[in-house]
Amino acid sequence: MHSQPSKMFHTTLLLILMLIMMIPVVATAIYAVSGDWSRTILPESWTLQWLIQIWTEPRFLVACLYSVLLCTLTAIASIVIIFPVVLAVHTTHPHLEKWVSLILILPFTLPPVVASIGVLQLYSGILSSKIGTFFILSGCYFTIALPFVYRSLDNNLRAIGVKDLLESSALLGANKWQTIWHVLIPNLKRGFIVAFFISIAFLIGEFVFINILAGGHFETIQTYLYTLKNLSGHLSSAVVISYFVILVLITLLVSWMSRERVS
Repeated sequence: MHSQPSKMFHTTLLLILMLIMMIPVVATAIYAVSGDWSRTILPESWTLQWLIQIWTEPRFLVACLYSVLLCTLTAIASIVIIFPVVLAVHTTHPHLEKWVSLILILPFTLPPVVASIGVLQLYSGILSSKIGTFFILSGCYFTIALPFVYRSLDNNLRAIGVKDLLESSALLGANKWQTIWHVLIPNLKRGFIVAFFISIAFLIGEFVFINILAGGHFETIQTYLYTLKNLSGHLSSAVVISYFVILVLITLLVSWMSRERVS
């Protein structure tokens, strides 16, 4: 009897929270397509000038390309590298869990400013080229994404009962690699997707490492946005909305790819 009112209450509360969270996004989107806006609540005129100016700017397009490549490849590499570690902790080496948990904390104990200065001193020669900068930044980004990827996969492995799956698969005659490929990976699809999106959302907004290590010769969306902060609020809003759209498109693409694999 009380389930329907309770469901309506939670749905209403969720909608209210979503509306509150969307207020800054909507306000930024309005400012990105507004003309004169000084005397009224809503803009007095509307224009696509700022979005067109941004998306016809080669510097911005290159920054988008660098951001997407750097964050996407780092997120995929992090998942590929960490997955065997998580699997080993849950199956053959459970005693290593406390040490892995300790390593996960280390990136948060060292401020990014201090870490980036140390990396700059060690790899200043490599950072002189764009390829070298890309690989060094990928390594730095990996340390940032490490805790999020590990925890996402760790929680998913606990939820599916990995030991029971391995034992059942072995009883049916499957070897270790067949079990991983045909049993574990399909059941971990949600964990992989969550780890990927958390990494992308966190890495694409990273500013300290890219600003100190790369400066202006390897510009991403964040560093490009930083250069616009004193030029035009309309252009900055257009960049932020473009950044939001890129994240949405990446989300839709990965969701579509996951549905294709399942079917």
